[in-house]
Amino acid sequence: MIAPTLRREADPIEAAFGQPMTRTMVLLLAILATLGGLFGGPPLGDHETLVAQVSRDMRLSGDWIVPRFLETTFIRKPPLPYWLVGGSSYLLPPDRATGLPVTEVAARLPSALAALGTVLLLWKLGSGMFGRAAGVVAALEGRTIRR
Repeated sequence: MIAPTLRREADPIEAAFGQPMTRTMVLLLAILATLGGLFGGPPLGDHETLVAQVSRDMRLSGDWIVPRFLETTFIRKPPLPYWLVGGSSYLLPPDRATGLPVTEVAARLPSALAALGTVLLLWKLGSGMFGRAAGVVAALEGRTIRR
């Protein structure tokens, strides 16, 4: 005698969140929310300006080891943000008005990519731990979900 198999009914909400159109929409919203502020918005803040200036000095002097701000050694913080901004400035054209290599977009690009990665990680973790619907909500909401 063959034992009956238990069939699990598919949850229609879970099935809807697994559709390619839903995935595409979530991805587009995440990209728009994180990378949309690169090409506009307010001017650089104090910390962004400091990181951009140190990165610009690194690019212009060629010294990528010792960060400098206004010709003074600036070793208060680890150099990774300066390296990331300096590296992103190689991907983008220099400023048209001044010809300097680090622009506002280059200064904000590493942070925007980190934000996009965080949203995608929340989506993946939420989907794996609590189901597809929770993953989508976590990605769109940007907060952790408590059970």
